[in-house]
Amino acid sequence: MREWVDWLVTGVSVIIGGFITWLVAWRYYERAGQQLKHESAELRRLTALALKAFEEAGVEFTKDSKGNFKGIVRRGACDIQASTKMIAEGQDASRIPGSQTKPERAG
Repeated sequence: MREWVDWLVTGVSVIIGGFITWLVAWRYYERAGQQLKHESAELRRLTALALKAFEEAGVEFTKDSKGNFKGIVRRGACDIQASTKMIAEGQDASRIPGSQTKPERAG
C-alpha cells in the first residue's frame, strides 16, 4: 500500500510541476509577443516616416494599391558616341586625322 501512495504522490507532483512550468512559460512568451508587436509597429511607423522624407526629397517609389511602399524607381541616362574609320590595306593610318594608330616600323 505504501508503494502505491508513493507513485500517486509522484505522479500528482509531476502533473502540478508541469502545469506550473507551462503557466510561467505561457505568461513569459505572451508578454514577449506583446512587446514584439509594439516594437514592430513603431519600426513600421518610423520606416514609413523615413520613406516619406525621401519621397519629398525627390526619390521615387513604387507602391501597391493600398499605398504601401514596394520598391525604388531608378532612372538613369547615358550618352554613348561611337565612330569608325576604314583604312585601305597598306595605307599609313597615322596620316589620317583623328587616328590613334601608330605607324608600324619595318623590321
